Amino acid sequence: MRGEHEPAQLVIHNDDDTPDEFVIGLLRQVFGKTEREAIALITQIEQKEKAVCGPYRNPSRKRFSSRPSNMSGSASIL
Repeated sequence: MRGEHEPAQLVIHNDDDTPDEFVIGLLRQVFGKTEREAIALITQIEQKEKAVCGPYRNPSRKRFSSRPSNMSGSASIL
């Protein structure tokens, strides 16, 4: 994690186990992306093997980092 006052970024990596539908739902429900934005990120993940969302500032950062780990799939918060 970065310093407490620095914005956080979510890096989503491509993998063969996590369904696109799950990632789209996560992006929409947790990170407030529109369907169009979520699909664009999925396309970028498939083409470049990863995508970055953010930056997220406090208190959003604290809310995201306290989510249950079973929702994380192939994502990491930096």
